[in-house]
Amino acid sequence: MARTIVTVATTGAWPTKKHNPAIPLTPTEITEDVFECWQAGAAIAHLHMRDDEGNGTMDADCFEETVGLIREKCDIALNLTTSGDLNATDDRASSTSSGCVRNLPPTTRAR
Repeated sequence: MARTIVTVATTGAWPTKKHNPAIPLTPTEITEDVFECWQAGAAIAHLHMRDDEGNGTMDADCFEETVGLIREKCDIALNLTTSGDLNATDDRASSTSSGCVRNLPPTTRAR
């Protein structure tokens, strides 16, 4: 039997509430959306973070908070973006996401 892997990207790099009022932007909103997708069968979540104004950000604290909240609810595989701040330089995006990944423990459980 063929297996299908479903990946979700609940936020994206640029859409705002103006584009779609249902888009999750805060760590709590993103967590709830990812959890609902996991419950529906998604295996991977691609994560983008937003700042307080709703703009893409590579803020490691925001990633850590969101990943922590998601890990409290489920064990979906996570793919943290390296391009979440559309105004970030390649060096800034790479160093921020790499630093965030180093600070987050790997998930060892499989579904």
